[in-house]
Amino acid sequence: MLLSQLMAVLGTAAALGCAASFKHSTLMCFPYGLYALLCGAAWALFSIGSAAAVPLAVLNLALLAAFVAALLWVQRPARTCRTPERLDWIVVLGCKLINGRPGRTLTRRLNAALACYRQHPEARLMVCGGKGEDEARSEAEAMAKFLVEQGLCPEEITLEDTSRTTAENLRNFLALTGAADAAVAVVTSDFHMGRALNLARQEGLTNASGLPAKTPRISWIGCAFREALILGAQKLGFRPSNITIGSKRL
Repeated sequence: MLLSQLMAVLGTAAALGCAASFKHSTLMCFPYGLYALLCGAAWALFSIGSAAAVPLAVLNLALLAAFVAALLWVQRPARTCRTPERLDWIVVLGCKLINGRPGRTLTRRLNAALACYRQHPEARLMVCGGKGEDEARSEAEAMAKFLVEQGLCPEEITLEDTSRTTAENLRNFLALTGAADAAVAVVTSDFHMGRALNLARQEGLTNASGLPAKTPRISWIGCAFREALILGAQKLGFRPSNITIGSKRL
């Protein structure tokens, strides 16, 4: 039966995703694993001819549709971003360092900011991010060093090196500059853009636009799904973006 075969395929794919996430110690292994179990249960029920097989298979397909819809919802703000012709500030949001240096995610943000800065010499550039408990220096310091290595002068870079969350990145930028009405390009990863712009508006940045950095496909699904959960919590009135787990910003 087609539904039975589909459950087997989806369950196998989810199990592989669970194994890959578990290997990299990401929280995505739990929803992947749960979905694999649900698909496996549906396939087993089909095998014994149970009447409950079809409803469970339909539930699994509905969950898959909701998952895909959530990913598309998260990605939409990045797809619709437009950088204005003139900028006052380019603000790069921080991300966890790897061995004291920007990792792949943060490097992509910095490269996007650098390209934008070279196209908008009238703008000023700020890098945001404090020092995590497991980091030897602040994210802002590491980001500034990277940009200097790419040819910028230290005087061209403003550091905000005390924040630990996305909300604090933006709040501290506003406190340091007082630029509530300035044309600000917020640089972050594509999956993170919707939440970042929502927080920018909440913090009082009335003229903020987004500059998304692309995320590799291999890690985008997990990152986008996490963002969908956080954005959903925000829609319900929670503020998970102000929560940190250790040195990890949410």
